[in-house]
Amino acid sequence: MPRPFHSKARLLAWTLLACLKCAQGVLLADDAGLAPVIQNLPATVDLDADSATPVGPSGVQGSPPLSLRWERILRSPVTPNAAMVRVPDSEGPELVRSRWQDRDTGVYELVASNAWGVSTGRVQVVVRRPALPVILAQPLQLNVLAGAPVETPLILDGRPPLRAAWWLDGVRLANQDLPAPVLPNRAGFTGGTLVAVVTNRFGGVTSAPIRVTVVGTNLYRQDFNGRTAPGWVPAFSQSITNENRWGRSGFTTRPGSFRLTNALPMGPVVFGFDVWAQDSWDGDDALFGPDRWTASADGVTLVSAAFSNNDDRIGPSYYLQRLPVAPGVPQIAPRLGSLGLSPSDSDWSTSPENIGRPRVDSPYRMRYAVTNRTEVFSADFVGEGIGDESWALDNVYLSRPPADLSWIRFATPAVAANEDHLEVTLVVERSGNTGFPLEIRVATQDASAVAGIDYVPLGGKLGFLPGETRKNLVVTLIDNARRDPARSFGIWLLDAGTNGVFLGQPFAAVAIRDDESSVRLVSATNRIPSGATTRIGHVERIGDLTEQVSFEVRLGQGTAQLGQDFRPYGATTNVGWMYFEIGATRAIPRYHYTARPEDPLVVVAAADAAWDGPVGFSVGLDLGDVAPVSGDAALQVLIYPAVARLQIEPMPEAAGGFVRLRIETPPGTTGRLEQSPDLRVWTPLETVGGTVVRELAPGAGGYFRVVAP
Repeated sequence: MPRPFHSKARLLAWTLLACLKCAQGVLLADDAGLAPVIQNLPATVDLDADSATPVGPSGVQGSPPLSLRWERILRSPVTPNAAMVRVPDSEGPELVRSRWQDRDTGVYELVASNAWGVSTGRVQVVVRRPALPVILAQPLQLNVLAGAPVETPLILDGRPPLRAAWWLDGVRLANQDLPAPVLPNRAGFTGGTLVAVVTNRFGGVTSAPIRVTVVGTNLYRQDFNGRTAPGWVPAFSQSITNENRWGRSGFTTRPGSFRLTNALPMGPVVFGFDVWAQDSWDGDDALFGPDRWTASADGVTLVSAAFSNNDDRIGPSYYLQRLPVAPGVPQIAPRLGSLGLSPSDSDWSTSPENIGRPRVDSPYRMRYAVTNRTEVFSADFVGEGIGDESWALDNVYLSRPPADLSWIRFATPAVAANEDHLEVTLVVERSGNTGFPLEIRVATQDASAVAGIDYVPLGGKLGFLPGETRKNLVVTLIDNARRDPARSFGIWLLDAGTNGVFLGQPFAAVAIRDDESSVRLVSATNRIPSGATTRIGHVERIGDLTEQVSFEVRLGQGTAQLGQDFRPYGATTNVGWMYFEIGATRAIPRYHYTARPEDPLVVVAAADAAWDGPVGFSVGLDLGDVAPVSGDAALQVLIYPAVARLQIEPMPEAAGGFVRLRIETPPGTTGRLEQSPDLRVWTPLETVGGTVVRELAPGAGGYFRVVAP
């Protein structure tokens, strides 16, 4: 048992501690107690993934009772202020996790408090994957359409940064150091054998040989290498280091079109291209976006997406890009491109024309099966809302798959599910020649979701019997009681042996929504008087507050006509954008309207000239699967005959800026006139009836209404 302090020793210790606290700017209330002191909290801690290593100071001193809690610091992409989220089950000096995960990387703050003061300390926690590289899965036999770039993904684990050096038939490939390389399918290329060596600072591992065979017929290919490409409008290209990409200079919102006028045989073709989202794309950012890009072929939309330069290089997903292919559903697409350069690559960001622009490029790989019905193949590309951005294409091709092979693709490239659904299903389709058995090698890949923690990893083979055209890939999700951010993982179709070829992208994404979190539409009123401006509700969320969530509010017509009987305040359209800030529980309009309620949930109802009605409309949330909805996602609102009509009338200039407020009530009725500065708190003024005119002093702002007494 330790000896108690001698009284002099205790007095000396307390005196030193008091001086220390005064030096830190914390005053003691009296001599009876000591404010908290956090001792020796490290600035940075490196942890191995799947470990349970606690993080904390060497001790916390202070008079009891002490209250201790940990909070996570979240940086908002819109405002510079830091939001803080309480870490569950963290009431103690140590931050403890049963299994540290990649997504736990971040800044944490320990808050110690008692009756005599508060002390805080911060630590940067970096969670790292196991050290040595591991190839979890890879293709072995890959059929590639003629003219299409070769895509050979490796599913990897290991502590980043990982480098994958590639050899084709014993010759080292230049500018290819990613786990999913781009090998342009040049004219005359018939195939070969690929081998990769994956390394990090701890060692390396060599892949099994990957046999590549070129199949099908190439109808068109264009790399835009130093010349104007026929069939394209506008027709220009620009060269840059080893490879050229169409539209490098400020293409912005101008449309691009392609017309292949050669006679084409009827039937399916595969149309593919690389997209380069250049410069400062804001993606779906709630304040500055969306920056949207749309591609169509033969009049059918192929992709309409808000790209972003996210430069996400943490954990095993460090080489992945997120591409929404549906509202709120992120598809994980390999960061590809014939240069093999990432947005943060020093060779690219420090080139003379791009000094000071470290995130200048984010390339994406696209591939679509299209049914050609005419002798002219047409494609159109356009950017929306990208006045300060640019886009470009590379490796454009049009190919016909061979009739003797099975044609494979995902029916849907992305799905979303709540974690309590327990299973998620993706459908793989087979067409072309289906008369023989076929095995497809598949594998899951971590992104923000972690195998074994968020889902059960999937691997092995998916088998088709002769004549079968659809098979289900079922992945088991892991539910938990924590409040987690939305997260995602991917499923690769690695190869289909010698008898199959991929028509669409051999990759699909699964988005997992937290079932402990939800968003709801809260009604303030479902009855508004005609001629009035009324706040009809707000949107709030519970649970996960770690992400910025952007969504739409849609006003739907009923017996009331949008633009005629009602409209959003400050707008004429039926769509209003709102979003949740990081750490926020209440949604706000996309732009920061602090003085006026320009909010989709503030509605202006037109005056009913006939004093009759009522008519109705609906208001609903379009969350696009970014979060589950609790309760109703839509409300029905009734516009009933107004108690009064109100009109502001200017007075002669000699009146010094005064205006008149004209109030008119139906014959034989009265009402109570009220005023509000913000549509929330209303102050009664007087009872009015018939026609009443009141003068308002200059600068007398606010809102007026008349309600039944």
